[in-house]
Amino acid sequence: MARKKFKPLATTRGSGLLSKTHRVKTISGGTLELEAQPGKVRKGERNYELADAKRRILNRLPTQESKVRTLMLKGISRAEAAYMRFDKRRNRTTGELRVVEKSELGRQLEGVVRDTMRDAKDQILSNIEGSVKTYLIGLRRSLDDKSLLPMSTIRDMARKQAIQIYNKPTGKDGMNTAQRLATAGGRMELELLKRMDMGMLKRIEDRNKLKKSLVDPKGSNKACISKTITRINRTEQNRAMHKATVDTMASIGVNLFYWRLSAAHKDYGGTEICEVLSVSTGADVNSSLPSGFSSSTTGLYTSASLPDLPHPNCMCSIEPVFV
Repeated sequence: MARKKFKPLATTRGSGLLSKTHRVKTISGGTLELEAQPGKVRKGERNYELADAKRRILNRLPTQESKVRTLMLKGISRAEAAYMRFDKRRNRTTGELRVVEKSELGRQLEGVVRDTMRDAKDQILSNIEGSVKTYLIGLRRSLDDKSLLPMSTIRDMARKQAIQIYNKPTGKDGMNTAQRLATAGGRMELELLKRMDMGMLKRIEDRNKLKKSLVDPKGSNKACISKTITRINRTEQNRAMHKATVDTMASIGVNLFYWRLSAAHKDYGGTEICEVLSVSTGADVNSSLPSGFSSSTTGLYTSASLPDLPHPNCMCSIEPVFV
């Protein structure tokens, strides 16, 4: 059986392809003003342990996304079963459910959505913790003195970051992961309720329309709730890995990091925001470099100027510099 590989989605406006001038928030809360440099793209990888960790994390994504689709399909099946039980009670004259029956069905569908989103939360927390752990293990393997980053610290940091990132408000909407999942659950509930009193779930073609609005159809680029959840899953995993890397390296005195494009990153000719970050340099880097630093400063940032994730679905990484 062929092993699934992660395939990146096309970058759209609002997700990376911006104007010639880019303003990016930093992890420390500041901003970076960057100019696009068309034609310049840096994909260099020098830390092979980290490259292996990134590959492992990327190759888990298709399985994670498949589990989200399965989760949504199970929710739909439970909603259909509840609907069919109440459908037998329809008024023979009007074809409608009585008010009390409609209210009870609504409560059952609300419970289906709540359980589905709770399972999605558990999956996302587990995925965040697993990815942070994998990446930090890659960091540990790249250290000459592995006692600087013991496995107990890695396990504790993975659990801590999963919870912190899940609860931390981010982005323009100022919502945390729980609130974004609640919004996705609200959309799911609306789709189910919209069909509740219309008899639409009795026809195969209408049931398929419901599935297409909730679950990513194979080969489709249409928006759906499962894609919303998988986007949250990818983005928050990477946000947690960046934060865990900075926090862990701070404990051993490392505060310089390269911005590395994901191995799955498409080439947009140097004008996509992550491409710009990979060839730019933090304004405070030169004043922070130790004497005798001979490596390239292209794509180099201090922990103070290090960019936060610049767009949803970002899977680019940061690589600490040991000097």
